[in-house]
Amino acid sequence: MTPFQNILVPTDFEQTADSAVKLAIVFALTAGARITFAHVLTGGSPAPVQSRLAEADALLRAQVAAAAEHGIKAEGLLLFGDAIRAILSTIEAREIDLVVMGTHGGDAHAGMVLGSVVEEVVRRAKVPVLTASSHVRPGRWLGRSARPLGVHTRRASELPPGDLAAVSFPPAND
Repeated sequence: MTPFQNILVPTDFEQTADSAVKLAIVFALTAGARITFAHVLTGGSPAPVQSRLAEADALLRAQVAAAAEHGIKAEGLLLFGDAIRAILSTIEAREIDLVVMGTHGGDAHAGMVLGSVVEEVVRRAKVPVLTASSHVRPGRWLGRSARPLGVHTRRASELPPGDLAAVSFPPAND
């Protein structure tokens, strides 16, 4: 048994987040861990809130389903408020022991190595934080007989700020 039993994957639904999702699935497969996928909805205009919530919810459900296809127990969380505070609170509340996050790695963001949210989580989290760029190809670690990791999402719109709150839906495979 590995020390990593509860993996958190904060996602913004960008390509780099897809790499983190795939990498977390590989870790979960090898460690027998469960995954919590989380998206933090932060500031922006209030309209149309309902469609933005629905979009983020659908994308999280797709990530949970992708993990379930590989036999991994997973859940999705929609968090509201400050991204850094929401992620750090989730680490404690869910007893997370590994965080896997996507980085921009300088791809179209000159001068940004990790991104402000990732960098702050790396600094302040009391658990290991594994970062992945869009160049990561975790499928090769699964061996030739494994099914491809089919996770493709797109960016969710920002929502109005609010207090930290979570909307959770049932974990897969429970």
